[in-house]
Amino acid sequence: MTATLPKNTDFSRLDDSKYMLNWLKPDPYAHILDEVESLLGDMAEGAQLARFEAIAKAEFITGAASSADVSGENLVWAKSIFAFPFQLTVHAPGRGHDDLEGVYSKAASGLHRPSGEQKSQVWFDLNGTMAEFGEFELMKQRLLSLSA
Repeated sequence: MTATLPKNTDFSRLDDSKYMLNWLKPDPYAHILDEVESLLGDMAEGAQLARFEAIAKAEFITGAASSADVSGENLVWAKSIFAFPFQLTVHAPGRGHDDLEGVYSKAASGLHRPSGEQKSQVWFDLNGTMAEFGEFELMKQRLLSLSA
């Protein structure tokens, strides 16, 4: 993972809810950047992320499950999805730089299980808006798709 965040990175709009991202250990922001860089590399060979900014707060949906390890009616955090809008600049060989925006979303299920039993998926909706991809019903569908 990235040791330190690049200078042109701004996650400050997510800081109030960073605790909700603790399942992206050890550093949630570096984890997100690593995934974005990988996605960009899949789109254009040699692409390098030059700037990344979360431009608004994230939306979250979480789910719980009962735990056989806990007595009584206690619940444990079992699944989560979050989405936030971003802007970025990417440099790709032969293409120069592109300024892009969209919505980054990540869902995970089985968070109460060992890591080998967990499932996760990232959505990188370029040119998308929170009205489209941060909408509750779509986020719920995406989260439930991991449980199927």
